Amino acid sequence: MAPSEPGRHSIVPPSRWGGNLDIKHLTTGATLYLPVGVEGARFSLGDTHAAQGDGEVCGTAIETAMDVVVRLSARKDLTVDAPQYDLPRGPLDGSVADRIHGSHVCTGVGSDLLEAARDAVRATIA
Repeated sequence: MAPSEPGRHSIVPPSRWGGNLDIKHLTTGATLYLPVGVEGARFSLGDTHAAQGDGEVCGTAIETAMDVVVRLSARKDLTVDAPQYDLPRGPLDGSVADRIHGSHVCTGVGSDLLEAARDAVRATIA
């Protein structure tokens, strides 16, 4: 999503608006929630991967061209401060709860790892 702050922005680091999220679970059936910072939202998508780990920590993934189908909608009944996502049943750890209910994941994004983790926990509690 386009950030609310004017000016040029790097797409390399992820941000609260999305960006280079590199979350391996954002595949078929996942629902991604992003904050909207500007009128019209201005969604864009790119940097598709055939395989990767979470976060592309070492800076590598198997980059590839893809055809992607998305359905976009604006949820006025929901507010998020950073990316969150829902997964269908079963793609995470295979636990009984995951197999029955699926998963809701809150992310923390920022330059300070501990503060980002705190943000993710606060969002999970909320």
